[in-house]
Amino acid sequence: YMGWLTPQFQNFKAEYYFQFYIRYKSFHSVKRYSSGVNMSGNCVFCRIAKHEEQSEIVQENDEFISFKDIKPAAEHHYLIIPKLHIKDSKQLTGSDLDKVESMITIGEQLLTERGIDKTEQLLGFHWPPFTLINHLHLHAIGPRKTMGWLGWTIFKPKTLWFVTSDWLINRLKQQSADSSS
Repeated sequence: YMGWLTPQFQNFKAEYYFQFYIRYKSFHSVKRYSSGVNMSGNCVFCRIAKHEEQSEIVQENDEFISFKDIKPAAEHHYLIIPKLHIKDSKQLTGSDLDKVESMITIGEQLLTERGIDKTEQLLGFHWPPFTLINHLHLHAIGPRKTMGWLGWTIFKPKTLWFVTSDWLINRLKQQSADSSS
């Protein structure tokens, strides 16, 4: 399917995916849950959750912390993370449905409080192996119309690398239904 691309771009694309694959394989042994840090003890989001790393925190409760993305894709771009270390969205099961729904509610609330209409909100998760930080995080982005080309490329819904919050909720509900039957 890449025949229309120039050979240079094909090589770049192959190298890009290869780098993500190597990153994914190097983290495959990290536990799904841990007591706030991953096995390498090097999780930047765990350090932010423990207030050991500088970040512009916008909301916090007992389970979650929300902060501004350091490379925003739009005028408002927030990350919502659980304080408990969970490797990524692929590790979630049907039993995590409440946790994900809470994260989505927080993301929607942050954007709505800033005057962003629901139709202009984008909420989603990067799908492994296309995660740069191996700690579950929801991207709450808005308004969509302020996203540039690169932002749309990185956060394009329904791609191999980025799934919407609705898609993940449906996946978790299906897992829950499958496990109960």
